[in-house]
Amino acid sequence: MLLGDIGVDWARVLFGDADALNAWQHDKPVDGLADVAFWGAAAEEAAAMFAAPELGEPGEDGVRGWTGLAVAEAMEKARAVQSWKEETGRRMMVDFRPHSHHWQVMRQIRASEVELWMSATPDCSAR
Repeated sequence: MLLGDIGVDWARVLFGDADALNAWQHDKPVDGLADVAFWGAAAEEAAAMFAAPELGEPGEDGVRGWTGLAVAEAMEKARAVQSWKEETGRRMMVDFRPHSHHWQVMRQIRASEVELWMSATPDCSAR
């Protein structure tokens, strides 16, 4: 069945399922769980301070934290690590990751063996 023509000139076309998009949960966990991850210059020190193991997730080498926690517990741990970082002036990133649809997609991307990158050229610049 022919629906019509689409003319594209240096643009993008997106097709989507309206029902699936309506069900998308970007921030809210679909299973009631969340992860906390941290990495950077002070990650080892923070891991010792908070007894945080390596995540052990594909593509997360050197990342510490906890996986599969109840949201309230994950939020408490994320706040504690973030507060320690700010109070001590340590350098690292702290990431609260609710098990949302967005998390599911990003988990696959982090685990991918294909390296994703953006090229800063006159035609394509990171903004």
